[in-house]
Amino acid sequence: MKIGRRVRSLIALLSLAQPAICLADSPIGIYLGVDGGLSHAPDACNGAFSGFTCKDTDRAVRATVGYQFIPWIGVEANYTDFGRFDMSANSGATFSITGFQLAAGGTAPLTKTLAIVGRVGVARTEVKQSFNTIGPTITVTTYTGSTGVSLKYSLTQAFALRVSVDYYGNVGETNRGFKTNLLAYTGGLTVSF
Repeated sequence: MKIGRRVRSLIALLSLAQPAICLADSPIGIYLGVDGGLSHAPDACNGAFSGFTCKDTDRAVRATVGYQFIPWIGVEANYTDFGRFDMSANSGATFSITGFQLAAGGTAPLTKTLAIVGRVGVARTEVKQSFNTIGPTITVTTYTGSTGVSLKYSLTQAFALRVSVDYYGNVGETNRGFKTNLLAYTGGLTVSF
């Protein structure tokens, strides 16, 4: 019985140490990233009048700078251009969205080169609304909680590929004509220094 208990204790201890073993070669320090993909504003077309055409997806481009404190905990800041979302009929409206996100991240290794990265943070988004025929451009700034998850594949100790899904919360204002949840589906490259 004592041997069985000791074996179970050793297995439990090794399983707790597994993230440190798998990420022992992971770089600690600054990293830069660039991603591209698709942005989606699923509620952008809610309330569109009959006869309007509406686009609720566009391209997303993101630049990231981060710092990995230890192999499984880091922080990153990114700037994302979510593109344009259009509503049109005789006169149209365009909604351009950009955002800045600051998030803490945790890395969980799956293998020596593959890991899941989760992020929780805060996002500041700007929705610029312009109407083709009347009125000035209106800018609405929103602060929301943000979450994200990435699958990261390390090519070398310095270079990694990642695919990500990020949720930026509910952006815009209903009384200004545009309010939607905002998501980004991206893939890209990170470089660690």
